Order: sequence, then C-alpha cells, then structure tokens
Amino acid sequence: MWLSRSKTRTMSGMTPIELESKFAQRAQFLQVNDTDYKGFAYDAAWLVALALNRTAQQLGPNASLDSEPFGSKNFSELFKGNLLATEFLGVTGLVKVNDKGDRSGVFEISQLKGTEFQAICSHEVQKSSLDTYFGVEFEWQGGRPPLDRHSEHNELHIMSMTIFIPVCIIASLGICLALFFLHFNVRNRNKRVIKMSSPNLNNVIILGCILSYVSVIIFAFDGDHLTADLCKARTTLLCVGFTFAFGSLFSKTWRVHKITRIMSAKKLIIKDRHLLGILGFLLVIDLIILLCWNFVDPFHTKAKYLTAYSNQEDDNIVYVPYVYTCEVDNIIIWLGLLYSYKGILLLFGLFLAWETRNVKIPALNDSHHIGMAVYNVVIVCIVGTPIVSFVQAKQFDVSFVITAACILFSTTSTLCIVFVPKFSALRKSKEDDYRLRARTFSSLEGCTSNGVNKGYYAVNHEEELQKLRDMLKMLQVEKQERLKNSGSCNTQF
Repeated sequence: MWLSRSKTRTMSGMTPIELESKFAQRAQFLQVNDTDYKGFAYDAAWLVALALNRTAQQLGPNASLDSEPFGSKNFSELFKGNLLATEFLGVTGLVKVNDKGDRSGVFEISQLKGTEFQAICSHEVQKSSLDTYFGVEFEWQGGRPPLDRHSEHNELHIMSMTIFIPVCIIASLGICLALFFLHFNVRNRNKRVIKMSSPNLNNVIILGCILSYVSVIIFAFDGDHLTADLCKARTTLLCVGFTFAFGSLFSKTWRVHKITRIMSAKKLIIKDRHLLGILGFLLVIDLIILLCWNFVDPFHTKAKYLTAYSNQEDDNIVYVPYVYTCEVDNIIIWLGLLYSYKGILLLFGLFLAWETRNVKIPALNDSHHIGMAVYNVVIVCIVGTPIVSFVQAKQFDVSFVITAACILFSTTSTLCIVFVPKFSALRKSKEDDYRLRARTFSSLEGCTSNGVNKGYYAVNHEEELQKLRDMLKMLQVEKQERLKNSGSCNTQF
C-alpha cells in the first residue's frame, strides 16, 4: 500500500494525509512530478535517521559519527544491528525490516467493481486480521466469498459389487468343480486306471486347488473388512495350495522317474506314504518362510490415497479416494524367497517331466500333464505380474480382476489337465473289458456250434451247455483275479 489510511500521527509528527498534502505542494512549487513511492522514501529516510541516532548514543560521549573511519567493520556491524532493531510507525504503516533487510509492509486489498478497483481493506503482516475501510465492503458472486483452497473429503474406495460378486461366484464354481473331481476320484479309487495314478495324491492336488480358489475369495475383501490376519491368510492359502497341487504332481512323477531309472534286480517299492513325506518336506519349507515372514516383518494394513477428483456440482470440493492395502517393510525380500523356491520347484518338475517323457503308461505317467500345467502357470505369471504392478497404483479394481483371473485360470487349467483325461481313460478301460467279455462269449458259442454240427449228440445237450457255462464262469473269475493282481502290483510303484 502506498500510504496508510490511518489518521494516527507517525514518528515524524504528521499523518499520512498531511504528508501527501505537503508533498504535493512542494512538488508543485519545485515543478516536479508527484510519485507514488514518496511514502516509502520518507519512511526509509526516517529508518536510517533513527538507526544513526541510536548508533551515536551507543558510541559514547567521546566519539561521534563523523570521527568513525569510513568502512570500519565495527561501526558497520553496530549500525546494521540498530537498523534491524529499529521499529516505528511510518506513513506507510509499521516500519521494520527482517534479517534479510526485507520489510514486512501493509497490503491494501481492492476489488474490481465495474471498470474500477475500489480499496476495501488493508492487512498488516504482523496482524492476523483485516482493517476494513468505512462504508465499503466486498461484493461476492453467489452471496458468499470463494474458498481460498479446495475442500478435501477423504472417501474410502471399496470394490464394486459388479466385480466382487462375479469373481466370488466363479471361485465358488471352481470349488464345486474340484469337489466333483474329488467325488470321482474317491468313487473310482479301486478302478485300475485311477488306482495306478495314486488317488491319495490326487486328493491332495484337489485340496491344493480348493485352497487357491478360497484365496481368490479372500483377495476380494477390502476396505474396512481388510485386516492383517486376512493379509496373512491370502499369502498362506495361495502358497500352501500351490505346494499341495504341484508338489503332489511332481512327487508322483518322481516315483516314475525313480523306478524307471534304477537298473537293479531288487524290487523297488515306493508307496504313497513316501510321496506324502516328500510333500510334507516341501510344506515345511513353506511354513518356515511364512513363519519367519510373520514374526520378522508382519503384515499390516495401510491407507493408500489415489488420484483425487472434483465434485461435478461444486469445483471447490475435491474427493480423495483411498484404499487399505496389505503392506510389509521388506516385501521384495520375502517375495524373492517365495518366488525363488517355487521357481526351483517348477524347474524340478519340468526336469522330471522330460526324464519320464518316454514312459508309455498314461495312467501312471503325468509328465505331459506337468508340462502343460507348468506352461500355463509360467505364461500367466509372465503376463499378469507386470500388468498388476503397473495398474495397482492407479486402479485397484483392475489389479484385483487380473490377479483373480490369473489364479482362477491357473488352478482350473491344472485341475482339468490332470483329471479330465482320467474320464476318457476310465471309459476306454470299460470298453476294453466289454470287448474282452464279448470275445470270450463268441469263442465259447463257436465251440458249442461246431460240436452240434459234427453230430456230438452222445452227451446230453443240456449237460454240455451247463459245462460250458461253468467254464465261462471260471474264465471270468480267473480274469478278475489277474486284473486285481495286476492292479496291486502297479500301485506298489
């Protein structure tokens, strides 16, 4: 502000209005132009004069300002200190400078009314209020002053029901599919085709897939429902489910590899309990990593703020959406451990699949299934992980959909790859039994017909037919015993 509007007399003994009047008269007398900076120059001169006066008093009676040598460092420091310490009421308001020599002045606030600016009030930096001029006031559009900042409202972002419900339904259908395969496996566990494929390990594979499906449902919980325990459950279920599914699949193939690679006359017996022991060892590794993770660097939920957006009806209102996420301090280290361990497990499974690729017993060898299952998992991880990492910071709904799709696709494809071929194999086995039974009947009937045509009527016809029936029953019993013995031998692998 050029000149204060206060009517209080200043240090010079004049009011700002009196200074303006005298300066105008003097400028007219000297025929010079008036200037808006006259008040600042006048107060600056008074500031220097008061600082010099205080300095002269501090020099003492035996020294004067004229006797001090030009450029004296002591005098300069003394004068500078007095200049910064001087404070008085000038024609432009309170005069005081800071350590950098800048003045905290008085600001006049004007408002454009029509085509002209009209002064409304003034503001001193040292004060926290406005000094309104008499008879004038602000005029606001809409009857209220505009906000000096946006009004921010935090808004908890939760997953849309159009995403939550379909994903949970698909995961539930996957669990139903796994239970259907479990029923099929248990019901036909004594059939030769199913028995050779280790039905106990098949049950563990199904259990692992069910745990993976359940993890998808737990991933869908967010907002206020998300807790540190749910974060632990997500990781644990997915990790253990992967070990159950692929660990069982690989252990069965390891048995085939072990039997076919040992050249010894000694009989080698590897039972299901040995394979379950291998699976237990893999599970122990999972538990060690997860327990260390839980105690050293436990999960906690953290609010993460997303991109803000304005209210469509009021631009002054800004909504800041936020979500709760599962956080740990050293996520890279723990994920690196899990990914490394699971990666080594997948590579070992591929090695076993390659080594047993020439074993021509489909019911016993799962090498082709392993290759397809590992291929699906690796491709999904390579494609899905970068996408999730890229969109997670901006769109959590999209990130969840991609994560759920990867888990659902990998789990469902593994289930179908392992168990769907067993349906066709079981049906083919039944057809082979039917053909064998039909050939037996036809050969026996042929023998009976030839005997009649050649005139073997010395023996009673009914007695001959009865003997043939008894022979047929004996052949059927012998065939069943051979099948049982063959099945029991194969399950000892």
